[in-house]
Amino acid sequence: MTRPSLWIDGRRPATAALAERLSVDVAVIGAGITGLTAAVQLARAGCRVAVLENRRLASGATGFTTAKISLLQGARYRQLQRDHGPAVTEGYAAANTDAADWIRQRVRSDGVNCGHEHRTALTWAHDRTSMAQLEEEVEAAQAAGVDARLVTETDLPFPVAGGVQLADQAQFDPVAYLNGLAGLAEAAGAMLHEHTRVKAVQTASRSGPLRVLTDTLEVSADHVLVCTGVPFMDRGLFFARMEPVRSYLIAVPAPRGAPRSMSISVDEPVRSLRTTPGADGEELLLVGGSSHTVGRRADTEGAYQALEDWTAEVLGVAEVRATWSTQDYVPQDGLPYVGSTWSLPDRVRVATGFAKWGMTNGTAAGCLLAADVLGRPPAWAEVFAAGRLGPARKLGRVIKLNAEVGGRLVKDQFVRPGPRPEPAEGQGEVVREGLHLTAVSRSEGATCAVSAICPHLGGVLSWNPAERSWDCPLHGSRFDARGALLQGPAVDDLALRPPAPPDAG
Repeated sequence: MTRPSLWIDGRRPATAALAERLSVDVAVIGAGITGLTAAVQLARAGCRVAVLENRRLASGATGFTTAKISLLQGARYRQLQRDHGPAVTEGYAAANTDAADWIRQRVRSDGVNCGHEHRTALTWAHDRTSMAQLEEEVEAAQAAGVDARLVTETDLPFPVAGGVQLADQAQFDPVAYLNGLAGLAEAAGAMLHEHTRVKAVQTASRSGPLRVLTDTLEVSADHVLVCTGVPFMDRGLFFARMEPVRSYLIAVPAPRGAPRSMSISVDEPVRSLRTTPGADGEELLLVGGSSHTVGRRADTEGAYQALEDWTAEVLGVAEVRATWSTQDYVPQDGLPYVGSTWSLPDRVRVATGFAKWGMTNGTAAGCLLAADVLGRPPAWAEVFAAGRLGPARKLGRVIKLNAEVGGRLVKDQFVRPGPRPEPAEGQGEVVREGLHLTAVSRSEGATCAVSAICPHLGGVLSWNPAERSWDCPLHGSRFDARGALLQGPAVDDLALRPPAPPDAG
């Protein structure tokens, strides 16, 4: 079960699954903001383009985001300045500026109707101990060409120590925007096939076409763009350089004096705010936060409860209209990975690691992928280079992250044997049956038993009661209660387990 976002009901009707073999110039894997941004540009440049999506358009992070189009991203410039220096920080700002401009052009020039509206972005501090971070953020942002300003007064309806503001940013309905991009891509000749799972990309020779293997048919392509959240192709080891993070949102009736800014706190507890119209025209306030590594929080319902408690206490609003969660991948050096790399076949390019700022980073990635295929990459392309090693100071964090993964891989194997349980509704449990670990859950009145081992790299799955899903605590793959793949890097469903034998007595 996936809780629907406010946006997802506005998704356009599904396109047909791939029904015949295709030969194209570019195969785009993933119909999120990155894949469709690239598809529009490539199709308009005269390329034959096929977009292949495992589930539906906007099924990944784009359809479940807060949808802020902002160059101000918490304390991002401060951290980039520290880790990479001024040139990289300036390039990151330029990439995000180009992305925001590209979105604006689709709204103005192409008439994409997505509720795009200009807002001021705000990063705020709960207390004065965090003001030094904001002062450094302003300095780093301004050095990178971003006109951020330190303020002591904000439009938030509760007291804060201060904040950083950036005018002329925007918010929108991300699913309506993807509907528009899909229409633009198709109008330019691109083909979109949903419910088509890509399982591998192969090449017979350095110069020959690439073979994109789906669960039914094959697509031949000169170039392949992997735009799937985290690449399902393991040779780049991107999953080892990023942390999969799940975040939560609630929608509540906007209180009197609701802020017009799009805001996020720089300190704990991190809270993200923006308003949006509801389906019936009622103004709603989105409250986000409660992030954690995927598969490593047992009480996921508590993540929603923490947001509800904070909203009731701070904003005086206890009524909740909707709840949902999203997933993103946070690179250890703070920069997206976009393009080709030595570890992948020639002409295969990836895009990942948007660190919860995918509206601009994902758009920048799509623009970069298309420009790279067409042979005209932008000046900031090297900032997002997929083959980079990153600063040495971040190596320790990468080692620590993978040591934690290795520890989980070993520790989680120690499950005591026992009879197969009968979980309560909404609950799941892992049990050892002989040599096998079985994941047993009960959802929507049905008890399901599937393999408890993630088919990606063998992690033992963890039950997520809030989403009724089995989540991998290693690299973030997710499966529904019946074992169907929800998110990669895995490409296969979980194996079904046979019914439990009857009691001997």
